[in-house]
Amino acid sequence: MSGGDELSIPPRRRGAVRRFLASQPVGTIGLCVVVLMAAAAAFADWLAPYDPLALGFDTALQPPSMEHLFGTDSLGRDIFSRVIFGARTALTIGVSASLVGCSIGALIGIASAYYGGLVDLIIQRLTDLMLALPIIVLAIVIVAIFGRSTSEGIDLNVIFAIAIAIIPNAARVIRSSALTIVTMPYVEAARASGLRSARIILRHIAPNVAAPFLILVSAYIAQSILLEAALSFLGLGVTEPQPSWGLMLSGNTSDFYREAPWMIVFPGLSITVTVLAFSLVGDSLRDWFDPKFRVR
Repeated sequence: MSGGDELSIPPRRRGAVRRFLASQPVGTIGLCVVVLMAAAAAFADWLAPYDPLALGFDTALQPPSMEHLFGTDSLGRDIFSRVIFGARTALTIGVSASLVGCSIGALIGIASAYYGGLVDLIIQRLTDLMLALPIIVLAIVIVAIFGRSTSEGIDLNVIFAIAIAIIPNAARVIRSSALTIVTMPYVEAARASGLRSARIILRHIAPNVAAPFLILVSAYIAQSILLEAALSFLGLGVTEPQPSWGLMLSGNTSDFYREAPWMIVFPGLSITVTVLAFSLVGDSLRDWFDPKFRVR
């Protein structure tokens, strides 16, 4: 077998990918948008025509043109460049917060289902307490408690706050899936053989909740991007000069909505399209993994 054949995707997986793309056209469109956004974020340094932080008061509030595709803001900064770099901020925070929150929530949900009894009771009551607050309110409370990170670049405290807000929802969903798995004969056999609980959870239960976990991650990336934009808009998330879609809608931007509507339209459209794309991918993954919806 040649080296190229060894590195190629197995035919069975290629067939699964083709069936997914053929049976989920809406999800395929969303996936294409996500890939484009990810590419823009990864190659922002080369794609952006201007420095997103460069000020130019002589070019302030210029409408969209060939020189500035999305126009300029009140400080003369190129909006197209800031939107591209804002994609990097949104995806970095969205993907990181979703992975961290869903991973911790999944472990908590599996442990709750596995141990049951008093452990399950305590975890579920704490989950109910956190779910009593809307996710945006919970994120605001966490940011207010821990404050902002003093390091430059992406604010780790914002990722931490959004991840904590995701944990109770992820734990509840994964627990419902794990409850049926912990009663399976192979789990009972693993318990009877004396395997440690951590090994049973990680090796026998966690892989069997991979499908709902992937659906949760894709869905909560969209939610995390919205939360980051909302926190930045309120002044609790990303701060200047870091480009952020939510931050581009805050401050004195509302003062120019008549004179320079492009300052609001393009960042808002970026948030809408990205969140919609991830939501479509999440819905398509749910339909694909659910036997009731899968097209064979």
